[in-house]
Amino acid sequence: MIKTHISSVRNFTSFILTLFIFVAIIPACTKTPTACFTVPVTIHVNVSASFDCTCSKNAGWYELYIDGVDQIGANANGSSSVSLSKTGVLPLTFTTTGNHTVKLITYVNSNKSGKSSQTSQTVMVVQ
Repeated sequence: MIKTHISSVRNFTSFILTLFIFVAIIPACTKTPTACFTVPVTIHVNVSASFDCTCSKNAGWYELYIDGVDQIGANANGSSSVSLSKTGVLPLTFTTTGNHTVKLITYVNSNKSGKSSQTSQTVMVVQ
């Protein structure tokens, strides 16, 4: 009878531990990033403007594009994106006036696998 009780306690403990893993740990590993950035009120041509991505949530890797072109210099493997996880602020310089579309893509991790999110804003660049 005591062995049966001990076995029941072990099974119950294993069940509670498994339930904890599925409820508390696994969802934390698979959070969905939310892309968000703010733009300066005035952007002048050929003057650096800071784009603040710190309002993004659960992001481990950021890519910022102007009119569909990645704005970060290419690294050795040909990728031209950068992680902004340290500051979340990226300076961009526009070389032409007018309306430009700025797109931010956030990934949950730096190898860009898993979940991602993106958002775009149109900005006006003046002389």
